[in-house]
Amino acid sequence: MNSLAMEAFRNFRPSHEDAWVFEQPDILRLFEMQILNFPSYALPDPERPTALCGIVGMFGAAEVWMLKGENFRRSAPAVLTQMQELCAGIVRAWTLHRLEMRVVSGRTDAVLWALRVGFEYETTLSSADPLGRDLDIFLWPQNKGEKHE
Repeated sequence: MNSLAMEAFRNFRPSHEDAWVFEQPDILRLFEMQILNFPSYALPDPERPTALCGIVGMFGAAEVWMLKGENFRRSAPAVLTQMQELCAGIVRAWTLHRLEMRVVSGRTDAVLWALRVGFEYETTLSSADPLGRDLDIFLWPQNKGEKHE
């Protein structure tokens, strides 16, 4: 289904901050399942990605995830534009009433990234990630206050 994204994932060199994903076999398999079953992207270029991202969701709600790779800073402006377009487009295409991004609490670089993409802080979930860390939930602003029936 997402053969380009899967190939990029298998050859991906993560940033120091996201290397933990590749060191945990169960989490690695979870990302592989998400890439195979939901829209996933190698950004800014599938041939030389410095970020991997995807959207996982059902029933009007979804979560966007992203892993930073080596040399991410060099391509950050292009990836930022692509992420903004991706989020806006997926909300429209899937008629979502909720799109969120979860970020490990205290990880300043990821919090700033979520805000730059356009998400707004909503709340913190205690012990919510696979390693038991707290997660900050950021909500795509077009979804705030909207109800779909």
